[in-house]
Amino acid sequence: GVQNTLIGGLVGDALTTGENNTALGFDALGTNQTGDRNTAIGANALATSNAADNNGDNVAVGYNTGASITTGTQNVLLGNYAGDGMQVGQQNIAIGSFALSADDAGDYSVAIGTFALSAQNAGSDGVDMYNTAVGHSAGASVTTGSKNTLIGSLTGDALTEGEKNVAIGYAALGS
Repeated sequence: GVQNTLIGGLVGDALTTGENNTALGFDALGTNQTGDRNTAIGANALATSNAADNNGDNVAVGYNTGASITTGTQNVLLGNYAGDGMQVGQQNIAIGSFALSADDAGDYSVAIGTFALSAQNAGSDGVDMYNTAVGHSAGASVTTGSKNTLIGSLTGDALTEGEKNVAIGYAALGS
């Protein structure tokens, strides 16, 4: 690969044709061979990422952030363990420790806040989840529910499989 910046033990060790990647921290972007334009900062950030050539475009900042991503693309994950269970999901945003941490394959979700959408799990590749959760533990119990908008701390924390819900305010649709 060309135009890569790699700092730390086992960082980008597998790179062959991947280009324009930046990785800092032990094993960050460790298995990436061909993925391009990834930014991984923190130990184990994007550790298993290996998108196809001319794909990637993931940003992961924090310990174990995006650590399980294999072919997922265009994700923005900030905070320790954010998106750490994600494998093939794409175009997700997770900001906060443990935000969107269980989802392995869901697409198009936004989780902002510690534990926001932490249990969401599409279960199969290419499922368009379209969930938006903003606030501490917002949507924390959502598993396969989709197209929900949850704004406020603990909002929707009792919701698991519901669809097309809108809840605004502290603990709205909560337990």
